[in-house]
Amino acid sequence: MSTIFGLFEKQLRQSGVFERTICNYMSTWNKFEKWVLRSDPDLKDAGESTQKDISDYKQYMVFSGGRTYFVHLRDYATMMLMLRAGLRVHELCELLKSDIIMSTRAGSVCIRGNGDKNRVVPLNSEVRSALQSYFEEREDESSYVFVSQRSRFSVHSIWLRSIRIERG
Repeated sequence: MSTIFGLFEKQLRQSGVFERTICNYMSTWNKFEKWVLRSDPDLKDAGESTQKDISDYKQYMVFSGGRTYFVHLRDYATMMLMLRAGLRVHELCELLKSDIIMSTRAGSVCIRGNGDKNRVVPLNSEVRSALQSYFEEREDESSYVFVSQRSRFSVHSIWLRSIRIERG
């Protein structure tokens, strides 16, 4: 582990950050460290990485690395909507194709809430790209965005997929 990350971890512990949060930081750092040392063999300490290295790693995760953890583009799109757009699991299950508006440069999704309260959530390029890839792969005619072989996704099925992805 890099000296600079060790100092960062120490500062997190002293400031009372939850252990789970620290573990998430460590996991992310370890993945970055493996990637950067593999991509630049001359670099001896990942803590000496440049902003360009970090930018390259982000691109790697978005365009290739992120998808290597997912069996289906559908699973990747569900996780991107939850993580990048802030959708809740039950909102994903109820999401219809007609709720999504996407173009090359912009996109949004209309979420139906309780008591006729709707909200519009913007979609960044990562989420739009994940959805577009998923829609291109789909062959069914269901009005729901996320479907399994038999029906639309349930909260339980998304929960099971997230556990499978987390465990690798």
